[in-house]
Amino acid sequence: MTENLIVCIDHYEKIKGLSREIENIHHTSIFILFLGGGVIICSGLFQLTLVEIGGLEFFMLISFLMCMLTEQFIYCWFGNDIIYKSAQISNAAYNTPWTECDLRFKKILLQFLIQTKKPIQIKVGGLFAMSIDAFKSVVQSSYSYFTLLKRLQDMS
Repeated sequence: MTENLIVCIDHYEKIKGLSREIENIHHTSIFILFLGGGVIICSGLFQLTLVEIGGLEFFMLISFLMCMLTEQFIYCWFGNDIIYKSAQISNAAYNTPWTECDLRFKKILLQFLIQTKKPIQIKVGGLFAMSIDAFKSVVQSSYSYFTLLKRLQDMS
């Protein structure tokens, strides 16, 4: 049973290393995607207020905004999935019949449980975890800036 645990720990370490590698390689591009996506969503919403409802340009803008939202959502969905599934690892390890195992197994399991307390996350620009909460924040920020732009336009 100890050998199986060691294989699982090795597999976990490889996954953790891969997520760090992905983050190191793509952190800047994902950050630009989030930042640019937020700006594009904000400006797209603002443009919607300037075009005729029901016209071709209106539907093109709606389609474009849906594509931008979908692109952001897909990144966040899979980032959230990584967080969720990696958080389940410590529960699965704890649910093994560890009370019946030898002391070596218990020590290795304890170290692994301590190591898996914090779920694996892919950070956007090293600032925040790619998750559904991050998507929600981008959409809320975009809408807040849109309302600010709209108020400034209405004042002039």
